[in-house]
Amino acid sequence: MMEKLKKPARPGSVLSAATVSYVLLILITGLPILSCTSMGSPTSPAVAAGSVAAEAPTGPLSLEQALEAARKYAPQVRMAAADSRVATAELAEANSRRLPKLGASFAAGFMANPPSGLVVPAGALGSLPAALGGGALPATEVIFVPDPEATFYKGTVDLTFPLFAWGKISLAIEAAELGLRAVALDRERSLRGALDGVRTAYLAAVLARESTALLAQAEKTASERLISAKKRLALGEGVESSVLEAESLLANLASRRVSAEEAALSALASLEYLSLWKGTPAELTTDFAASFDIAVADNLYARARNGEGSAAALERDAYALRAAQAETASRIEAASGNLRPDLGLSVIAEATGQKVPPQDGWDTSWDWNVTVAVGANASLFDGFAATARAAKSRALAEKALAGGEASAGAKELEARRALQDFRSAVADLAAKKTAGNLADKRSTEAASALKDGSASEDDQSLAKLGAISARLEELLARYNAESALARLRTLAGQ
Repeated sequence: MMEKLKKPARPGSVLSAATVSYVLLILITGLPILSCTSMGSPTSPAVAAGSVAAEAPTGPLSLEQALEAARKYAPQVRMAAADSRVATAELAEANSRRLPKLGASFAAGFMANPPSGLVVPAGALGSLPAALGGGALPATEVIFVPDPEATFYKGTVDLTFPLFAWGKISLAIEAAELGLRAVALDRERSLRGALDGVRTAYLAAVLARESTALLAQAEKTASERLISAKKRLALGEGVESSVLEAESLLANLASRRVSAEEAALSALASLEYLSLWKGTPAELTTDFAASFDIAVADNLYARARNGEGSAAALERDAYALRAAQAETASRIEAASGNLRPDLGLSVIAEATGQKVPPQDGWDTSWDWNVTVAVGANASLFDGFAATARAAKSRALAEKALAGGEASAGAKELEARRALQDFRSAVADLAAKKTAGNLADKRSTEAASALKDGSASEDDQSLAKLGAISARLEELLARYNAESALARLRTLAGQ
């Protein structure tokens, strides 16, 4: 302790030894400053391209503006939107299995050395006797097989259509529809996660900004106190330990200020990542609330437990969809079991020829045919693999339903803890405000006592540091209330 505190207290002194000890304890040990590492969001700023970056918010930013920007630009929200488009395409693909498939092919070939045809020249078989009138056999050239063309052409059009598949096509469409609904729920969960991250980052940035300002004031006062301690030591009125204590206090305050500044930068990086906003803490226009209403928190807690659209309800819906997907997969496996043939219709039209227009005789060189067939495809024995897969899917459905209740229950417990934190923070804030008023009063009295000589400069500096410390504690309590309320809003689905 300082030399001043070792002497008997003078009449009219405004600071007791216990008060000074409390002030030094708070300022030397340091006030906890929130670090953004607890946000769960990456701190690297998002690098948006094109119109997305051009539309990003600029200038002063309110909390509502930050939330609106996150709804549009948060990476997880844009990824979820892309997943939704993928699921929509998968549903369209599943629906296409009901429709016939039409295909076509065409091939052209060329033979470098085509085979010869079958031709009997005139007179190759001899001649008729004179008694029969004579003459060559055959009298004229006979072409049994003409020489083939060096070219060859083939065109095919095939039509296939499923006739009966034991409901697998309808089940596949049902699974795709469930998948689309599941993606919509995942998109909503991603959005809420982004909004929660924005609230956390915004509040952390405001806390760091206000803390930095208060710590800078405390650092200035501690610096003046150190200068005064050094002067007293030089005049032989103080001891070296007083100087070392003042230096230690100043170093601790500087460390806390740097921590607050870094926390602000981390919070701003998170805001940029989620909303593409680039700015400074001074441009954040939404301050902490002047007062808090317990009824608001109670209403949010009720909605978080039983309200439609709450985080708990969203978890139940998401897991219920997973159960439905698993049940549909089980039915598909059952329909794919042994001795369940799929029936299909196939119509194939084929044409072949050796000449194409404008070659002479091209129209007589082509042949065509149509084949209509009904086919079946079935598994006779698969080692009970389909049965095992169906049983696995049913077990997964049961697991999903149980998981939904567990996850929803966890969200409800989280809401209860958030309400507890809010109520505790509000009560703590009331106490900290009272302590702050007392510290301000003591600082004012110390300044007056310094003028009339009943207190020293060191007394006045410590009183001023005590007032700043009390306001830092009040600020932290206010942040804790805001943070708990923000969490309740997220859990209530706001």
